[in-house]
Amino acid sequence: MLGVEAMEAGLVKAMSSVGRIKNYFVRAHELDPKSFEARRDLMQFFLQAPGIGGGSESKARELALGRR
Repeated sequence: MLGVEAMEAGLVKAMSSVGRIKNYFVRAHELDPKSFEARRDLMQFFLQAPGIGGGSESKARELALGRR
């Protein structure tokens, strides 16, 4: 929800929020690494965020394979 709101507000707002959004997804996954939703949401972040904002196809792949 936070990511959608940032994107709808524009590029500048999205880029200023990306670090905080990433931290929320990472923390949710750390709290419950077996949660499908937490893993899926973090993978989606890695796939959709630009590299400068922490996005990474290789990180998403590692997460999907259970290496993160």
